[in-house]
Amino acid sequence: MQSLTRILLAALITLAPLSVASHPIPCGNRDQIVKKLERAYKETQRTVGVAGRNLVEVWASDGCVMVSGQNLCYSWTILISNPNGVTCVLESGDGYQMKNPEPLIPGEPIKNEDTDHE
Repeated sequence: MQSLTRILLAALITLAPLSVASHPIPCGNRDQIVKKLERAYKETQRTVGVAGRNLVEVWASDGCVMVSGQNLCYSWTILISNPNGVTCVLESGDGYQMKNPEPLIPGEPIKNEDTDHE
C-alpha cells in the first residue's frame, strides 16, 4: 500500500505541470490558501506526506457548506507545497470519505475494511 501511495504521489508531481495546458493550477502563499480552506470550506488537514522535497496534504470537510450559492458536501482538496512556501491546489472535489480511520502502525499490515472480516 505504501509503494502504491508513493507511485501515485510521484505521478501527481510529474503530471501536475501537464495540466497547466488544460487549466491553470492555482498557486499562492500556503497560509492564505489554508485560511480560505478553513474559512470558506470548513476543511481541516486530514493527511500529510513528503514527496521529494515537497509537502503533499489532503484537506477535507465534515459536512456541507454553501460556497458561491452552491451546496458542497464533504469537500476535499489536495495541496502540494515546495520548500519556498509556494502551495498549489492540485485537485479538489466533494464526497470525501475516510476509509481507514485507525492510525497506521509502522511494520504492521494495513487493515482493509473490504476484505478483513472476523
